[in-house]
Amino acid sequence: TALPVSSAGSPVRVWFDVESVSSETQQPQTQQIANFEAKANEDCINGSTVAVNQHFVVYTVKNGLIRVLHRHSTLRTLLRGHQEERVTDCRFFQDGDILATCGHNAEKSTIVVWRVFERPPEVVAEKLLEIVSVKTKITRVLWHPFNPNQFWMIHTNAHGRNMASLVETTKLQQVQAVGGNHGSAVFFKDYTIMNNGITIQSTDASLYDVTDLAWSPLDSRHVLTVHSSGEIVLWDLKSLMPRGDGTLAPTRVQSLTQEPPQPLTRCMFLPHDNKAASSSSANAMTSCFVTASDQNATITLWSPFEMNAKDGSAVKPQKIQVLSLERPSPSYILDVVYSITPPEASPMSSFLIMADRHAGKILAFHLKAQWGEDDATNKKTLLVGSDYVVPFKTRFPTYSWSVQSAPAADITEE
Repeated sequence: TALPVSSAGSPVRVWFDVESVSSETQQPQTQQIANFEAKANEDCINGSTVAVNQHFVVYTVKNGLIRVLHRHSTLRTLLRGHQEERVTDCRFFQDGDILATCGHNAEKSTIVVWRVFERPPEVVAEKLLEIVSVKTKITRVLWHPFNPNQFWMIHTNAHGRNMASLVETTKLQQVQAVGGNHGSAVFFKDYTIMNNGITIQSTDASLYDVTDLAWSPLDSRHVLTVHSSGEIVLWDLKSLMPRGDGTLAPTRVQSLTQEPPQPLTRCMFLPHDNKAASSSSANAMTSCFVTASDQNATITLWSPFEMNAKDGSAVKPQKIQVLSLERPSPSYILDVVYSITPPEASPMSSFLIMADRHAGKILAFHLKAQWGEDDATNKKTLLVGSDYVVPFKTRFPTYSWSVQSAPAADITEE
């Protein structure tokens, strides 16, 4: 289904009715590898209870157990680090053998960092680190882009609101875990994992939550967060200020509030360097990015955070396009999938993938791109907007996924 995009550079708002194209939906090709009783978790819609790398499929089952399946054999195992907890996030570091999981129950929260590998005739899982708290509820883990010793955890503060803490495993105070050979981290204070650790909270941390966080793919010193207040903030992790609670606050490079103000639920960086039809001479600090509201039912495409080349002042991102659904479901999963293309080929093809958590519907919004007028060996990818959507119909709702991309054909000779 074709969608309108702006040709003059001003933002376009698109309302899409899923039911109107129900007769055009496609059936995605699937391969069933396991059956289990999944349950939706509306309190953590961005958490992943499925993780995939080149060797393993990991997914949560009952009573806090986590199943590991080897993708190329019948080998399998169970991870037992979250007994009687609700597991809310599972993340592999890049495509390697390091896996982070987190879960909680009424008494405590736990993060476990595992090494999962094949050692025939079995799959072996070793605990590398365990973080346990009886004060804060931990719901998310977000790895550093290339450093396996750093990750963000999203957890509650003293007011019960979500905040983010940067965990540096080499700086944690650890003791020997009871009944194991791995380390167990000791919290510096009730809600503080490390002395002089970096934390991010909303402007009014007693009223508003940090709802999502994304590392910049261009420079890991920059982190993007969105908040239940509607605020969007870019942070500089290299410029820090001390707080009174023994933590460090990164500098706000730039912040803005989506109008009209409403709670935001998702943020992601896109692979596009800038927007098309841009007349700005400022230097981009990030790539284009996405925010979502209405439990991920409304998507906004943004131009990058930029800095004025003359005086170094911040230039606020501009809306490129807003995508909204008519009669939306209560919540959706949202992710971006793309593959890098060589300069001699057409611009990259990328999609925003939205899955209904309450009905068997998936929408793939294609993001149209074009090459910038740069040096042929250093072309910039410019985002035009979403120009069409492909609807899919599935048998069941999608509670969680692990999105992977692969080219359908060889494009090097295009």
